[in-house]
Amino acid sequence: MDRDELRQVKFYLGISLIFLLSMWQSWRELKYAVWGETTTGKVTQVREVSGSRTGTKQLQVDFRFSGVDGGTRSEYEHLPLDAVITEGDQVDVEYLPGEEDSARIEGQSNMSMVYLFLGSLLAMGFVAFRVWKMAHNAVHGTRSRRW
Repeated sequence: MDRDELRQVKFYLGISLIFLLSMWQSWRELKYAVWGETTTGKVTQVREVSGSRTGTKQLQVDFRFSGVDGGTRSEYEHLPLDAVITEGDQVDVEYLPGEEDSARIEGQSNMSMVYLFLGSLLAMGFVAFRVWKMAHNAVHGTRSRRW
């Protein structure tokens, strides 16, 4: 395998990884769109915390709400420091019934991952075509043209 082929394989693996990660996040967004419920919750606590991965400061907003099963759930969401929210505020909450740690304050969707998934889906189609073309050329002995 020469350098050019190795570079192509690394590129294809990178596209595949992006595709898989964005597919997982898009699945979560689809679950909220299809099976998610929306209700009103009450903010119980707002405090500044350090992000676990980056160390950047964020607001942790703890909130409580009643689900469709009638039980009360307490969860939290991390928001940017400039978010205007205080204890006692009423917030709209999106959640997945029966799934713990699935609640989020309405409007905190991850649509950028859905768009990344759609873009990577197109890229995966291109990768599949290129791999098919390379295999076809190897079997039939035809010369490959560069794109």
